[in-house]
This record gives sequence, structure tokens and C-alpha cells, in this order.
Amino acid sequence: MQRAAQSETADLILVDLGPNLGSINRAALIAADFVVIPLSPDLYPLQGLKNRGLTFRRWREQWNDQLERRPEMDIKLPAGRMAPLGYVVLQHSVRLDRPVKAYDNWINRIPIVYRENVLSEQCNKNYTIQNDS
Repeated sequence: MQRAAQSETADLILVDLGPNLGSINRAALIAADFVVIPLSPDLYPLQGLKNRGLTFRRWREQWNDQLERRPEMDIKLPAGRMAPLGYVVLQHSVRLDRPVKAYDNWINRIPIVYRENVLSEQCNKNYTIQNDS
């Protein structure tokens, strides 16, 4: 990715990955400086968000450990930052300027689950999609 960006003089590389934590996605994420997580407002993405937070932290730790122990090479390896920038939420049908009630419950859980599991923050329970930066 870096060679392609360099040859095209690109300042930014966007990588769209599938929703799994397999080895190809791990390699792509380790090469990423920043991560934005797309979410759908229902149970499974929220469970996945809990797993991703833990997995991203573990991958960062393991990669940093590998970087410290690696032999001298002429190859530039990624820093393995994977810094979370935030999330984007799939917009479902809206009725009377608000989401359908079935999704409203899930949407309201996203900021708390994200902050606690991805950012490792003690979460103020007053976060909503509208006021979460």
C-alpha cells in the first residue's frame, strides 16, 4: 500500500475491510494509522464492537513487541498505530424525524459501547449519537 501511495503521490489510503478479524484484515489494520468503524444499529455489531476493542489493543501490543525484537532490516514496517477515529452508523428508515423505534434502542447504546470497549474510557451515560464527537 505504501509503495502504491508513493508511486501515485497519494496522501491518504482508504482501505475498506470486511467485518471479520482474520489475518488479512489484521495485516491491513496493522498498516493503518487510523481506524473508523462502520456500525449497524443492532445486537451483532455491538457485540462485534466489544470484540474489536479488545482485539485491536491486543494486536497493537503484539505488533509493538515484534517491532522491538525484530532484527535490523532495510524494510520499513508499519507502526501498528490503529488509532480509533470514531464510528459511522448506518442510517435506517426515519419516521417523523426519528429512527424507527426498534433501531432507536440500539443506536443509543453505540456511544457507550464504543467508548468503553474501543477507547477504554469510563463512559458518561449521557452520550448519544447526536452529541458524541
